[in-house]
This record gives sequence, C-alpha cells and structure tokens, in this order.
Amino acid sequence: MHRLNNFILCCLAYIYSFTYTRQNEVLNGEKVLIFHTGKLGDTVCITPMIRALADSRYKFKCTVIGSSINKEVLDYHPSVHGYVIATQGIIEQIKLVRKECPHVICITTPNLKSLIVAILSRPKLIVAPQVVGGYSPYMTLSYRFLLQRVIKVPFAMNEYAPQQYLNLLRPLGIESTDTQKSIYYSKQAESVAAQRIQKGQGCKAIGIALGAGNSIKQWPVTKFVQLVQVLLERNDGDILYIFGGAKEKDI
Repeated sequence: MHRLNNFILCCLAYIYSFTYTRQNEVLNGEKVLIFHTGKLGDTVCITPMIRALADSRYKFKCTVIGSSINKEVLDYHPSVHGYVIATQGIIEQIKLVRKECPHVICITTPNLKSLIVAILSRPKLIVAPQVVGGYSPYMTLSYRFLLQRVIKVPFAMNEYAPQQYLNLLRPLGIESTDTQKSIYYSKQAESVAAQRIQKGQGCKAIGIALGAGNSIKQWPVTKFVQLVQVLLERNDGDILYIFGGAKEKDI
C-alpha cells in the first residue's frame, strides 16, 4: 500500500508539474527553502551552502526544512532565517512548505518524498541532485522519473561533500569553492557543554562521532583508530570524547 501511494503521488506530481510555468532566473532577496534529510555530518556540510546563499549578490533568504535534531544544529546560524520541522505525512509537509512561500526549493539529498512535496508546493524554481559516479539507494526509479521535471545538478559520489552541496547553487547563479563550515550555538548549550567537557591547560577537547546515517557512509573502525593515533601524536594531552547511538556502543 505504501509503494502504491508513493506511485500515485509521483504520477500526480509529474502531471501537476506541467500546469505552471517555472522560473529560469532568480531575483534579489528571493526566499530559498533547503530540503535537508541528511544526518548530523551532512548538516554540518551544508553550512557553506547556507552561507553562500546569504553572501551572494542576490542576498537570498534561507529557510531549512528537516528533522528536529538538525534544528538544534542550525537554529543559531546567522544565515538561516527560519527552520521548519518536517512532518511524516506528505500532505502536511506540502502545507508547511506552502506556508513558507519559497521562490526556490533546493533538495540536498535524493529523496522521492521531498521531490514530490517540492513540485506540489509550486515554487518558481526547483533544484535537485542527480547522483553520478557511484551508487545511491535513494536514486530510485520514481525519483529519476520526477527528476526530469526539475533542474537537476550532478552530485558526484566519493567527492568532497561540502563542494557537491555548493554545486547545487549553480542554477541560482552562485559559483563558490569556499567550503569552510560554520556552527553556532546558544549560551545555554555552551554552559551545558562546559559542565560536561573537561578542559586542561594547553589541551583541547575533541569529539568523534562513530556512526553514519547510512551504511554506505560508515567508516571502518580501523580508520577511526588511525585518526585517533594522529590526533594523539599532535598533543597527547588532548581529551577525546567518542559518542554515538546505541548501535555504535559495541564499536
């Protein structure tokens, strides 16, 4: 039943995409909605993309739609004008997106649900990634089918992810190679972290997350061992915090 519903919505979105004229150019100050379904690592990697939108000559206003966890990561970013927590239902998501009235929707990760919502929300411009040079389980037949109705940008697998995210902005007239990532936080978060993290004179507290959102992105344990060895060689007084979910506990 789930697959049947997705197929029906996919066909509906495809037909609906012919009912309005899409915009092929951007205007100053337009609102860009970033559809982001990635996990923590990918969320950090899209921050250069967010900054590039704000710093461009068009002065885009950026809103992000994604999970409640990622909201905590991006909430205090000065280039994020708003954050919308995504719902499970497609109809509810369409209502949320239409309420934001974005001129442009940019999808960061191949996702059929996001693409259906984007088309049925009727923005002026939709940009979505097309994975090349590798395998992605999210490049489904239905996603590739709908991809023909939007502006698709090649997203190279096994290449530096922050730059690939920046490349999604090329249809908006933005060419950037500045992949410096930026994370901001509240005073309350800083206070909580200070209580939990030990710091000594001349040393750093380093956090290492072992898990990945998808098994194809999971780093081998041997790689983490090599990373730790390099860090300790630089300063054996640094304190390492290794964290993750229940699945990573044994690792």
